[in-house]
Amino acid sequence: MTFNFFAKKDALGKLGLSSLQKCTAAIRVLAYGIAADTVDEYLRLGESTTRKCLENFVE
Repeated sequence: MTFNFFAKKDALGKLGLSSLQKCTAAIRVLAYGIAADTVDEYLRLGESTTRKCLENFVE
């Protein structure tokens, strides 16, 4: 399964997370060596989403 950095619309037509939020989460985890759930408060991403972003960013 591929996970992209583009914002998608949900069933209600609202845009999801921006590519900036996703890339920032991955960079923060790599740069600071913090856990994936730590960026949840700052960027409003869940742990699993942060982990997927990090995997995609590293690839």
